[in-house]
Amino acid sequence: MLSKTLLVVSDKFHHFAIKNDVITKSELCSLLCTDNLIFPESTKVHLILGQGFSDKALRHIINLLSTSKHSKYFDFKMLDFVPKRASKQLTHKHKAENILISQPQRQSESIFKMEMLIDEECEMMGDHQTGLHIQGMILVEAARQASMAVIEHFLVKNTDEKLYFVFNNLNVNYNRFAFPLPTTLKVTITKRDESKEKRRHYIMSVDVIQCGNISASLSLDGTMMPDKRVLNMENRFANQSLDEYKRHIATSYIKEHVSVGAGHA
Repeated sequence: MLSKTLLVVSDKFHHFAIKNDVITKSELCSLLCTDNLIFPESTKVHLILGQGFSDKALRHIINLLSTSKHSKYFDFKMLDFVPKRASKQLTHKHKAENILISQPQRQSESIFKMEMLIDEECEMMGDHQTGLHIQGMILVEAARQASMAVIEHFLVKNTDEKLYFVFNNLNVNYNRFAFPLPTTLKVTITKRDESKEKRRHYIMSVDVIQCGNISASLSLDGTMMPDKRVLNMENRFANQSLDEYKRHIATSYIKEHVSVGAGHA
């Protein structure tokens, strides 16, 4: 039997699809719909899902594969095992296309894993895709969502309060380019202080892993607090900043006009 593996990526990653054994969604759909597809009877093409797909796009591909007269040539069982996308509540996002991760899974007391699921319609790919690799800020946002999801799903329980995560520090190390390949996020809790219910402190590391290698590693230090408390803090600091700005403008105005007046004396 002739066996071949194809990685399928969304159309926005078309630059990456020039590589051998990589195909875009549109190219795959054209293959499945053409009348001129000729494979030896014993051929089996194994499909692996890369990055860029919404849940709706994935369902469309699976449906097309199931109904195409060429479906016998394709092994698409792996597409049935794509993990469920994390919820809006866990990731603190309002739109599903902006959720970049799957539902987190606990590996041990302090280690959690999930898959990266980039939707090409997400806010961070709304302009354009540069080059072959995934943009670095997408990895940062995926890591942020991963840490939020772990805290919301596993660490903060038995509360009906809306919570807010405030970053104290965020560090990123980019080790190598990440490409639109299957990608795992590994979250490790390195420190947690939950002695104060209204102010829980967490330090976490997040590794972005492709092909067994760490493409990027992030360290996140943050505090989880009730939303109402954060809103009160925001209002207080906003008023303080506004007052400081008005004083600054007034001082600058006085200095400017006093200097101009002195020059005409």
